Amino acid sequence: MDTVEYILCGVEARLEFAVKVPSLTAWKNDWKITGIEAVPDLRKKQSVVNIVLTYESKVSKAPKTARFHVEIRWSHGKFSQTPEAKLYKDFRWTSIEFLPVLW
Repeated sequence: MDTVEYILCGVEARLEFAVKVPSLTAWKNDWKITGIEAVPDLRKKQSVVNIVLTYESKVSKAPKTARFHVEIRWSHGKFSQTPEAKLYKDFRWTSIEFLPVLW
């Protein structure tokens, strides 16, 4: 996945999609990550951390964002074992600027 581009396809919100994922080298040549912000969501009854990743094109310099959230859970009751965390994306693949939409 690092040295070649590939196609990511699937169904999201009942809509089929396909996007082209650039190689890591190509991505680094054209884009850069400019910030990461992680903030706890204290309104939730379980541990949730909202993450905003900011990135920009090296040409246009226009900032873009991708939002995620992490849900942290105790798999076998609080404090009895190691907690687990799940990362969720809060965007559609077709909305990411550096992923050209094929359909």
